[in-house]
Amino acid sequence: MSEFEEQKNIVLQGAKKFFKEGLTVGPSGNVSLRTSKQATSMAITRSGKNYEEMTTDDVNIVDFSSEDNKIKVLEGNFTPSSESILHSMIYKNRKNINAVVHYHGPFSTAVGVVAESIPPMVDDQVFFLGGEIGVTSEYAVSGSIEMANQVIPALGKKNAVIIRNHGAIGIGKTMDFALEACHYLEKTAQIYIWASLLGGKIKIIDEKAVKYGLNTFKAMRFG
Repeated sequence: MSEFEEQKNIVLQGAKKFFKEGLTVGPSGNVSLRTSKQATSMAITRSGKNYEEMTTDDVNIVDFSSEDNKIKVLEGNFTPSSESILHSMIYKNRKNINAVVHYHGPFSTAVGVVAESIPPMVDDQVFFLGGEIGVTSEYAVSGSIEMANQVIPALGKKNAVIIRNHGAIGIGKTMDFALEACHYLEKTAQIYIWASLLGGKIKIIDEKAVKYGLNTFKAMRFG
C-alpha cells in the first residue's frame, strides 16, 4: 500500500464529490492535495478519466520542487492532470493552501467570457471568498505556463479565481474548504449574472464592510 494512501483517497473523494455536485461534467477539471503542509509534492487526479469510474490508482503523486516548474511523477501509472503546473504554482505561491479544485462551472465560466472581475456585492462573497473575484486578463492554452502565470496574480490572497474563457478555481487549507470555495464562487457568479440582467448599476458593499468581512475571512478560512 502507498504511504500516500490517505492523501490519494481525499483527492478521490473530493473529485467524486465535485462531479456529483455538478461542478463539472465528464472528465473535465482536476483536484489536488498537498501530501503534507508546505510539502513540495501533491496527490492529483489523472488526465482523461471519468470521475464516476476513478479509484485511488488514478491519483498520482508528483513532485513540484523544481525551480523551472517541471513536474516529476513519484507514484502512479497514468498521466497526471494536464493542469499539474497550475496546481503546483498555486502551492508554491500560497504556503497555507493544501487543496486546489479546478472546475468548469457554467456561471463562473460565463463571467469569465465577458467580465473583468466580480466586485464585492454580497456579504458571504467577502466572508468566504475574500472579496472581489479576479478574472485572468486573457485567454491562454489549458495546461500552459502562460495560463498559470496569469492565475497567480488574479488569485492574489483570495481563495477563488476565474480563468478567462476556461473555468474557475477554488482553493483552501483543506479539501472541504476548497470545495466550499467553488460553490460560493458559483453562487456569486450566478448572482452577478442575474443582477446584470436586471439592469441598472450593481451596488457594491462599502469599504468599511469589506474590511470587516476580510477580517472574518482570514480568521475563518486561514486562521
